[in-house]
Amino acid sequence: MNLELTDLIGWIGAAGLLSAYLFLSIGKLTAAMRRYHLLNLIGGIGLGINTFANHSYPATLVNLLWTAVAIYSLVMIYRKSAGKKST
Repeated sequence: MNLELTDLIGWIGAAGLLSAYLFLSIGKLTAAMRRYHLLNLIGGIGLGINTFANHSYPATLVNLLWTAVAIYSLVMIYRKSAGKKST
């Protein structure tokens, strides 16, 4: 079996997204946790790279947006925690 680098990156991304969803569903993570958004970030980037390499541009756009939401959420969590430390 010949596994290309972009396929490996895609599998890692898929594992990240599925892990985030599983752990959220079973109560091991919450949407307020950094770890949840980091898994989504890994998933969005990994699947984004894979779908772009395979010329699946609609899926690439979805994964770019997924990544943007994860980054936004991480920034908001950081700002919230930084605000608590300064008070």
